[in-house]
Amino acid sequence: MCWWTTREERTFRNWMNSLGVNPHVHHLYADLQDALVILQLYEKIKVPVDWSNKVNKPPYPKLGANMKKLENCNYAVELGKTKANFSLVGIGGQDLNDGNPTLTLALVWQLMRRYTLNVLEGLGDGQKVNDDIIVSWVNKTLSQAGKSTKISSFKDKEISSSLAVLDLIDAIQPGCVNYDLVKRGSLSDEDKLDNMFCPVLTTKLTVFTAILHHNI
Repeated sequence: MCWWTTREERTFRNWMNSLGVNPHVHHLYADLQDALVILQLYEKIKVPVDWSNKVNKPPYPKLGANMKKLENCNYAVELGKTKANFSLVGIGGQDLNDGNPTLTLALVWQLMRRYTLNVLEGLGDGQKVNDDIIVSWVNKTLSQAGKSTKISSFKDKEISSSLAVLDLIDAIQPGCVNYDLVKRGSLSDEDKLDNMFCPVLTTKLTVFTAILHHNI
C-alpha cells in the first residue's frame, strides 16, 4: 500500500499549479507521463533544461508518440541524478512514463523539497539554510503577529498538532486560516491529520503547511 494519501497527492498537484506549469495538472500521474511539467519544475529549482536539443514537445507524431514522451522522462531522471543530485535509485524514465505512483512521487517530493529549501535560503541572506535559522524566523514571525505558539526545534512535538504551523500561515497572510475547523486540546492522530490539511485560502501556503510537516 502506498504511504502517500489522496490529500498529499492533491498538495503536490496544487504546488505544481501554483507555480504556473503548463499544461495545468489535473491528474497527478497521467499529466506527468511526458515529463514536460517535471522539466518545468526543474527550472523552478534552478536546474537548467535544454529545451532545444533534449526535449520533445507536443504535438507528438501519431507513430512513436510514446517513445518521444519516454525520451523526455529519461531526460528528467538524468537531470535529477546528474544536475539536481537527487536520490533516484531504482527510478527510470519508464516509471514516470508508466505513471508509477510511488516512484513518480519519489521524484516530485524531492523537487518540492528543493524548491522550499531554495525559498528558505532567503531567510539566511543567501546562506545555506539550517534548522536554527528557520526556527528563529518562525518564532519571530509568530511573536510579531501576537501568536502564543512557538517551537523549540523541528523535533518539537508541538508541531504534530499543526497549531504552530497554522498560526505561522495566518501570521504570513492574516485571515487565511479557518480556525473554526482547527482541533485543539488532546488530539488523536486523526485530529492531527485534519489540522494538517485544515482549509487554507491560499494554495502556496497550503503547500507550505504540508512541507513543514513532512520534511523540514
